[in-house]
Amino acid sequence: SNEADVIEAKAIWDSAKTRRDWNRWCAFRRTFDLVRLPVEAWLRISADAQFCVWINGIWVGQGPIRGYPENYKYHRYPISQYLRPGPNSIAILGHSYGVSTFRYVLADAF
Repeated sequence: SNEADVIEAKAIWDSAKTRRDWNRWCAFRRTFDLVRLPVEAWLRISADAQFCVWINGIWVGQGPIRGYPENYKYHRYPISQYLRPGPNSIAILGHSYGVSTFRYVLADAF
């Protein structure tokens, strides 16, 4: 769901050249350290076509909900329950169809 606030985001992919390849999958991982656990933590995420996200090996969710390129939707997940003191990891599996389908309109990433 989208909130009224404005969120700046940067699209990522392995290469602009492969973004339009048919049935392209890309895996992303970021590790980070926490000295102490936050009281509250949220992940806001979207994708051009599809994503699955895990934190510390625990599946958090998938999406995005259907929308149009001119009105992307994003998901907001509470993630404090997945975090731990010390090293943490977030993993995302992204999927690009590379072609328009009955449920996807091919467009440039945000």
